[in-house]
Amino acid sequence: MKTQLTIRIFLFLFSFVMFTNCKKSDEINPANIADKIAGNYTVTFISANGQSFNLPLNQNGVQANATLTISKVSTTTVSYSLILYTTINGVKSQDSDSGNFDIKQNGSTIEVYETSNATVKIGALSGTVLTLDSGGTKINANKN
Repeated sequence: MKTQLTIRIFLFLFSFVMFTNCKKSDEINPANIADKIAGNYTVTFISANGQSFNLPLNQNGVQANATLTISKVSTTTVSYSLILYTTINGVKSQDSDSGNFDIKQNGSTIEVYETSNATVKIGALSGTVLTLDSGGTKINANKN
């Protein structure tokens, strides 16, 4: 009887120590997610309005390149600024777009969601490659 009580106390203490001292090894600090995706990107592909281009582009008097800058707003929100630079027959122009994205960590990938509807996934950062697909516009970019 005394042996069973001793074994039960030992098992209880062992379980208590094991479960209270464990820390998930893949636990992610949400404060670092925005820091991981923030930075400057070189756009390598853009598709919009039925037209697709690898960038930088230099053909038939048309030159184009694009940059994407992502900045931390909060632990789960980032702002972006996309600038498309074009030169057509010597005439330079610049178009830009900006806004916010919500972000979530999924393993080693950072997923990008619409800010207005955080259930609509529009892209992901895997390693140094960011892909976005929103409103018929697709973008691939490499983090500098």
